[in-house]
Amino acid sequence: GPWASPLDGRPWVQELPSVREPFVFLWDEKCGGSSFMTWLKFSVRKLGKLHSSLMYTTPGHPVAIGTPFLLKTISAERARGLEVIAGQFDWRLMHEGIGCQSREMARCLLLVRHPVDRFISYYLERSDRRFEREVTGNRSIELWTDAELRRYLSSVAREKMWYTGEETGTLCNKENLLCVDRLRTRTSHMPELRRVRPSAAKERLYFRYLNGPQNRLAWILDPERGDPRLAIWRMRRCVVGLQAEDFEGYRRVLGWHFPWIHEVRTPQEAPGRPGGAGAGASSAADAVRARVNPQSGGVRSGLSRSARALIARFNWRDMQIYRAAKRQFRRQ
Repeated sequence: GPWASPLDGRPWVQELPSVREPFVFLWDEKCGGSSFMTWLKFSVRKLGKLHSSLMYTTPGHPVAIGTPFLLKTISAERARGLEVIAGQFDWRLMHEGIGCQSREMARCLLLVRHPVDRFISYYLERSDRRFEREVTGNRSIELWTDAELRRYLSSVAREKMWYTGEETGTLCNKENLLCVDRLRTRTSHMPELRRVRPSAAKERLYFRYLNGPQNRLAWILDPERGDPRLAIWRMRRCVVGLQAEDFEGYRRVLGWHFPWIHEVRTPQEAPGRPGGAGAGASSAADAVRARVNPQSGGVRSGLSRSARALIARFNWRDMQIYRAAKRQFRRQ
């Protein structure tokens, strides 16, 4: 495809998104995407490009969650005219969605977070805590034994997950009145359809959203096999941000590659107001941290070394990608 890695040669700059050079944000949840989407929507509005953009929850646009549902609902003419596209999609968007072969250049952004921290944030926000109530005696996840944690992780593993057939982004996009054949009236080779058993489904519907929390980044970058090696190779075609770990470094990376995103510019120090830029940066970082579940930091710090190792092994594909992402972030 028409790629230019931010690691090869002088780092490139996208002055403005355009049909010839679209901007794509592949959104992996619990990595800071909600904050970034606020910046992105405001910036796109200031550029007057709302009508040539498709962003999650953009007013007037259908909410497509999951790449198959986007490809089903968007016309070829509409896709060819997109300058900005952002949402919870996978790598198929780059080829089948925006038709990158017909573009002069495609610019991609990916936010990455440590898979253990990401899993804990996901669990705290979306779990129904039934396992805590029925198995662990109402103890929080950081207080579970290793045996209890292994049992829980096995029950929510991607390849073992049972579905009700209404899972957004996987089997349904109810916002667009679309569902795969969840009643199984036809023969299908889709693995998720063979695991539709409402009585066996674990956790909330929102927890099972887009196949649950395991190795999400690997499946975003390689939706066919979840191969971390291919995922890392594709990630090199994107700018990587580590918002949760290095907010100021993340802002600098965005400000270099995407100067049209208004909010990432450092505020100019106003006369009579020393430290204006630093104060603005600090308040922005505080605002990002305030979005995190208030329990999250305490739970993460309370995890034992063995518990962190178990969750890391559960997300072994994403751990490989994360280590490569940290190296890439430092080099950008």
